[in-house]
Amino acid sequence: MDLQYIQFNDALPLTGVEEIPGLVPRSLKLQGEDFTNAIEVQINDATSPSFVVASPKIIIAQVPNSSSGRSIQSVSILSSDFTASLRSILSFKIGNSPREVSGIKALMQTWLKVFLTTPGRDSFTKSLGGNVQQYIGGQNTTSTITAAFSTAVQQTTNQVMALQRNQKGLPDDQVLIGSELLGLQFDPTLPGLLARVALYTQAGTRAIANMEL
Repeated sequence: MDLQYIQFNDALPLTGVEEIPGLVPRSLKLQGEDFTNAIEVQINDATSPSFVVASPKIIIAQVPNSSSGRSIQSVSILSSDFTASLRSILSFKIGNSPREVSGIKALMQTWLKVFLTTPGRDSFTKSLGGNVQQYIGGQNTTSTITAAFSTAVQQTTNQVMALQRNQKGLPDDQVLIGSELLGLQFDPTLPGLLARVALYTQAGTRAIANMEL
């Protein structure tokens, strides 16, 4: 049984962001196509302490205290829906009542767990792990980190496929047949990177993992 330890959400598209003059606490007016399923607003990578869906296309969101006096650099609105598409966001967050997951969500969890594992840490399979952690925060160039990340993606995929060969009865949308690094954004002056990886299943479906590491 696989318990969910990754939060899966879609990021809802935004068409406009503006600060509301004179409103205390400091708040933003967010405009988009459909905010009906909005469950969380993130401003400058911090969760808004309060937001109101004023209409299907407008949200009023309070700016977090951590951004008091700072300019607004980023805004994300998370939906309760999950489509495993380009706009999907993954975050490691264990809820109060972890649920069982299967299919494409279970596949993504397994792949990410192996991807972030350092070889030697698994007591049963010492070689298991994508070893991507060693490249984060180090002295790397864009070309070296892209090559290393591509290797880690392929190594992880091969290992997950090998593990699944010993698992009987997996649904087709949980069986991995390949992967692809769709994009990588890396700035040597900053500590992290953004990556987008596609996972392909035996059912013919594609899951996209957007990762900030």
